[in-house]
Amino acid sequence: SGDLICQSAIEGAKAIDTTRLVALTTFCSAYQGVVCYKIYSAYSWLLPAAALSTPLRAGLAKSSVDNFVHVPVLYVPSFYLAVGLLQGQGLEAS
Repeated sequence: SGDLICQSAIEGAKAIDTTRLVALTTFCSAYQGVVCYKIYSAYSWLLPAAALSTPLRAGLAKSSVDNFVHVPVLYVPSFYLAVGLLQGQGLEAS
């Protein structure tokens, strides 16, 4: 896990924060493994045909939706909420 490397190599932690490690691993596995798969699959039928008419247009359109809609509206709030709750923080603290 990236967090394990971060805690040990970058932060130089003497003991691994397993609560944080499990929270991040659980969220990333669930969201990126299931939710992102479904969301990215939906881009092809959500976007208009004109946006998908060439590979370049399709790439630009899908990237724009992802960067300006999906990530700020769904991913980031879900990340902080889920990781906070999984670490035992209350709903308000998350």
